[in-house]
Amino acid sequence: MVFVVSIWPVLDSEEKRREIHKILEDCGTVREKVETKLTRLGLRNFLLQIYGEQKWTGNLRNRFKHLDKYLDIRYKENSSLLTYVCEFSSRDDFTAAEGQIRSVCESEEDTIYVSGDSQKTELILELLENEHNIMLMNYYEPDLYRMFTKNLSKMKKFGAACGITPRDYLNQRTR
Repeated sequence: MVFVVSIWPVLDSEEKRREIHKILEDCGTVREKVETKLTRLGLRNFLLQIYGEQKWTGNLRNRFKHLDKYLDIRYKENSSLLTYVCEFSSRDDFTAAEGQIRSVCESEEDTIYVSGDSQKTELILELLENEHNIMLMNYYEPDLYRMFTKNLSKMKKFGAACGITPRDYLNQRTR
């Protein structure tokens, strides 16, 4: 079973980050470690990609106002998002690692994010594996370009109905 464990920028203690890395290695296999510099806007857009379909975040009309409260407790200037791609032999091993990490962080949710399913894992990896995605997250303001964002969403839905994913389109364009 493959999971993504992201440590929010607010947890910038190198000691705690090393401790988390050790826990992940002891309980499973760390396939990849990705450290990503995100601006406040970049982390906001990253959170929007992860949680955007949930009603609590808000919407374009209210500028995702509830997401900003969530962002405020997770962002820290000059710190980075640290993401691990980990493989565990069972859900129990993963749950044990998650419990140990939460005890190191002394928090329930404010310092880490753990992907709960394969779709979220894949989404996070797609967002962080490409420097252009990171640049877009750091500088794109969906609140300012509402019509563009709305049309982009329509195109994405139309493509999905035709069996085309954004990744398929990007792969075709780079050939």
